[in-house]
Amino acid sequence: HDLAVSVNLSASLLDHTDLAATIETMLRAYAFPASSLTIEITETAQFEDSAQAIQTLAQLRQSGIRLSIDDYGTGQSNLEYFTRIEAHEIKIDKSFVKTMRESQRNFEIVKSTIELAHRLGAIAVAEGIEDEATLKLLGNLGCDVGQGYHLGKPQLFFEIMASLDSAPHSLIA
Repeated sequence: HDLAVSVNLSASLLDHTDLAATIETMLRAYAFPASSLTIEITETAQFEDSAQAIQTLAQLRQSGIRLSIDDYGTGQSNLEYFTRIEAHEIKIDKSFVKTMRESQRNFEIVKSTIELAHRLGAIAVAEGIEDEATLKLLGNLGCDVGQGYHLGKPQLFFEIMASLDSAPHSLIA
């Protein structure tokens, strides 16, 4: 199977000078393509605006690893966050997605975040999709990828592999 993997990474680890090299070494050791790995940097973590953190992000991008801003909308960031992390994807926090049908304000936040992601050349990922109506609404808004219990619950590795063998390919995270 041609699988992609996402890994959460604390923003505080970006100051480690050997982080990018360590990740690249692990990818080579397991013959895993860098382009199939997405590093999710949690927005709620305090991002140290240091030269080393910026360099680490650049090294990860240059090696082909994808970057994601996780939990967008709930953390410490302002729009400057997008200039420091040139992300391939923006994950909209589930607190907005789960309530977007009941709250016009949250609907507008989700809608504008999808539009912002696309204008920045990034993929919009919605977390916390719990029902078909929310999935359809996100599709109408142009959301690229969905994640949540409506699409799939946590599974053991062998269960995932069995479901991949029997299911058509999709963009479900």
